[in-house]
Amino acid sequence: MLENINNRMDNFSTAIKNQISFNKVIESQLNQIAAAVLVTNPGIPSQPEGLESANLVDIFDAGNN
Repeated sequence: MLENINNRMDNFSTAIKNQISFNKVIESQLNQIAAAVLVTNPGIPSQPEGLESANLVDIFDAGNN
């Protein structure tokens, strides 16, 4: 019983780590696209007036188990 729960938790942990890794790849690609758009279209404002920016803080370190 406990071994089954442990195996399921390991699988869940692996799935979460894989999703985080995938998200980081997508984030990197989006940053590259945004940089390319701003370079090729310097007239496009990077941020419309009246909007505030937000920073993402990643508190999950996938490298630590």
